[in-house]
Amino acid sequence: MIPVVWYCQFSVLIGTGLRFVAVVIPFVAVFEAFYDRHSFHPRPTENYQSDRCRRKL
Repeated sequence: MIPVVWYCQFSVLIGTGLRFVAVVIPFVAVFEAFYDRHSFHPRPTENYQSDRCRRKL
């Protein structure tokens, strides 16, 4: 049998972890959208990389 104290600590740990994830995920999404919109160096797309490879060939 699992002691009740372990169960309480485990449930509290899971609760804080879920709360942390619920807070961090929207923050990361907003940060990524803001970074993409205001980035001066756009992320290299597949077309860009293929064009570069074609130039090398």
